[in-house]
Order: sequence, then C-alpha cells, then structure tokens
Amino acid sequence: MKRSKDSPRKFQLAICVCMYSETKPMLKSTLAGIADNIAHMVAYEGMDPDDIGVFVMMDGIEKVDKSIIDYFDECEKLNGINLG
Repeated sequence: MKRSKDSPRKFQLAICVCMYSETKPMLKSTLAGIADNIAHMVAYEGMDPDDIGVFVMMDGIEKVDKSIIDYFDECEKLNGINLG
C-alpha cells in the first residue's frame, strides 16, 4: 500500500552509517556494500526498497574530509534531491 504524500515516512529498516574522517572512496565503498545488501533483501527477503532508510551521520563537521562534501553535492545534482 502506497503512503500519501502527507503521511510520515515509516521505515521497516533504518541503516545508520556513522563516520568521522572518512574520505569519499571510503564512504562510497561502504554505501556500495549497503546497496548490495539492500538488493539482496529486496530480491530474497521480499522487502520494499522504499521501506529501507540509509542515514549518514557525521561526528564533527570540522573533521569531515572535503571530498565528502563534494560527494554529497554530486549526489544532489545527479538525483535532483536535497541532502540537507
């Protein structure tokens, strides 16, 4: 059943990626592994990918590698979204 645009998002699974001083290649590798696992859950466990949320938490903006900010900017432009 599809949710209406006014109803709050309810995830069956929330995946939290905590990071501190990782670089773009490190984060991309982590997210690629998560994407593989999500594909498995969709294909073999019957999960709806819209019921899975992936959240990246940064511990201390001062230590975030510039390549991470650039990566998020790229993601926003390619997908037409605002990552916040």
